[in-house]
Amino acid sequence: MDSHIQTTPLIECPSYPDSVAWSEENLVAVASGSVVTILNPALASGPRGLIKLPPGRIHSIGVVKEEGVSLLCVLLMGLLNFTVRHTVNTVLSGWSPFLQVVDISKIFFDYLVSTNFDEIRQSKSNFDEVPASQTSGVEGGEDIYSPNSFRVKAGKGENLGAASLKKRKSFKSQNERRLPVITAELYESRNAMLSSLVVSWSSVLGSFPRSCTHFNYTILAVGGKSGKISLWRFRQPEYYTIEDRSVSVDAKLVGILQAHEEWVSSLGWGLVALDPSKPQLLLGTGSSDGSVRLWMIDVEELLTLSEVKFISIQLLREVISVTQIPISTLSMAVTLAYPDLLVLAVGKGSGSLEAWVCHLSSRKFERVGVYDAHDQLVTGLACAFDGCRLYSCSQDGNIYSWDLCIEVQKESHSYSVKVDEPRKLADLSDPCFGLVLAPGNLVIAVVRSFDVDLLNPMYQARTQKSAVEFLWALDPPPLSYHSDSQTIVDWRSKIFESLNYFMNPERPLVLSDIISALIFLWQNVPCLMENLLLDWLSSNFISEVPMPSLSFENIPIHIQSHFDEINIRKIHILNIVCRRLILPEMYKEEPPKNGNFQDMIGEKSLWHKLLVYSENIVRVRLVGFSLEAALFGSSESTEASSSVEVWSPVGLAQMRKWMVVNRNLVNDHLSMLLSKIDGSSGRDNSFEHDELETCGFCLSFVPFHSPDSASCRPANASATSHKLTRCAVSMKLSSLTQPQWYCICCKRWASHLLPESFFNTTAHQSSAFLGLPKALCPFCGILLQRYVPNFLLSKLPV
Repeated sequence: MDSHIQTTPLIECPSYPDSVAWSEENLVAVASGSVVTILNPALASGPRGLIKLPPGRIHSIGVVKEEGVSLLCVLLMGLLNFTVRHTVNTVLSGWSPFLQVVDISKIFFDYLVSTNFDEIRQSKSNFDEVPASQTSGVEGGEDIYSPNSFRVKAGKGENLGAASLKKRKSFKSQNERRLPVITAELYESRNAMLSSLVVSWSSVLGSFPRSCTHFNYTILAVGGKSGKISLWRFRQPEYYTIEDRSVSVDAKLVGILQAHEEWVSSLGWGLVALDPSKPQLLLGTGSSDGSVRLWMIDVEELLTLSEVKFISIQLLREVISVTQIPISTLSMAVTLAYPDLLVLAVGKGSGSLEAWVCHLSSRKFERVGVYDAHDQLVTGLACAFDGCRLYSCSQDGNIYSWDLCIEVQKESHSYSVKVDEPRKLADLSDPCFGLVLAPGNLVIAVVRSFDVDLLNPMYQARTQKSAVEFLWALDPPPLSYHSDSQTIVDWRSKIFESLNYFMNPERPLVLSDIISALIFLWQNVPCLMENLLLDWLSSNFISEVPMPSLSFENIPIHIQSHFDEINIRKIHILNIVCRRLILPEMYKEEPPKNGNFQDMIGEKSLWHKLLVYSENIVRVRLVGFSLEAALFGSSESTEASSSVEVWSPVGLAQMRKWMVVNRNLVNDHLSMLLSKIDGSSGRDNSFEHDELETCGFCLSFVPFHSPDSASCRPANASATSHKLTRCAVSMKLSSLTQPQWYCICCKRWASHLLPESFFNTTAHQSSAFLGLPKALCPFCGILLQRYVPNFLLSKLPV
């Protein structure tokens, strides 16, 4: 049994390392030439989205004059057109257009022109507590480009302004009169500044308490041939759409860093929170000159930056000095178990790999291993399982994994890290150009190119130039179950670790690779899957119940009796496991009917009852959250926070009807909230406005019987009754003409969205109702998909 899962062909071939990325929204993006392919791992062989980058914009940077010959030099800059990564949520099962949000290449070019390409102005160093000999940076100050007040900075020898150009000798061409005369050296320097090679996104940074904003931000680092890195701050969009061009991401140039003297070849981000009140961003940079450096950025300064100035950047350490072997890729991870420990892996053009660890508090670096596992250029590195495992791929077609054993030295309060010998995970026999891990770290995606000479020129060579291989990140388990087998132990521990990783409600809930791994075990080692799931449920839901008294048949009863102590994230994970794994008939992709589960008829009915009870608990919390928001919105506290958007509940009339129909689910807390709303002096008629609902097809009366579905009641008894759906959040009837949100797990629809605070609350915690709504399913916690009715015409051509 091998590690292969599936193969997805691509129409273009990648050419550079790190050509594949796996987003937190569970989408895989592959860069190949001028095409970016977006894949859904759940439908890897189905339709996909394509982003076709337009031709590069021509930027005029000057005229190089030689003896009697005027040569107008223009730079065909590689246009950095991109869509903010969150907008790929709009990709459904079909070809979808992508909306260009911003072209930062133009903004960057205008800034360089306004500063005369930094050729005259000598920038002051803005690094904190770092010798000037170690770093050099650019501080924009008041000279940064502003769209409302553009100006060109004058230099001593040359002036880009139109006034000074009139004093020069006039050129024959009008275009030439607008350009300065530059030397070949200046042309080469400006060309390098404008040539972008690598990009890297940081993780999403939440709003800082003193930032006076509730927006989230992310940082984009762009490295070029000049050795400089430009840093851009983007605001997370309020909503995601492909039809509205007014969506703003507030792109802002926040820094320019002279990281290396040669080309920047690799970038990587990490987040350090030794002091929770003062988190720091780590930026790792690698260069073609063989050097690797680590930089530190203050998150508070980054998020609170409002004036037109650049952030301060501190050089933490030059990890690897200049050598003759270029750096091809790097990967870094700050471990959760040891927040003081940073794991850094560096891949080189020679095929060698170096592993480093850093004690952040003492800033002590240690090289823990040097390996020559690959014969050619290392093109992909990825740290997994909290920095305890490393994966690498190369142009030689081999994929290796390393285990990093971290031990705590109690006497010295330090860590000792030992790297085991590499294990070959796969041999693809084709050059690989990138490796990335799924959000749960259980599946690997590797992009590889094919040898066109070996393909059929009529068919394969035209449409199958490369492929994305999906592999298990763990060694395949044996066909028989042995609890003491090292492979079995590895699968158990890694699945446990992945499930526990998503217990944090601040992380997007993406369990697709975990569910796929559990189904894979079910099909091959059913006893292992049953024991693993039983252990995990007992340890997270009913830890006080002794294990000998638990079985897969009776554990639903014990879980149901402990729901008051379970937070919403655990309920979401339990609901997904029930629907996708234990009750597959409720999901469209039913696993094969084999194994021990088909013999557990009685226990399945208990699991179904547990799922129904669990979703009723979520419904009770949802109604309580909405009633509390209604009270909060009508209170005097709203006036004090009028500058901040407050989430307003919708469908209060339907919630009252639901409470009447389901009196057995209404607790004292809901009754108290309802009585407060009824008795409040400022109460409006929200309950009466929407009492009468009509069918969108025949305008007949629609009674309220279920929070999920409805049927109209025509006046004519012989007329057909239409089946309708209700919003999972507000319980109001779903619109027939407006786009809806859809949950692929529980099959529910939503017209309205909940704020993110709902998904971070416990059973009886009073939540804040500030902030923007987020497209998450209230019953599963996963991202919702945007669904547009087939008969609606799109505003953009598809």
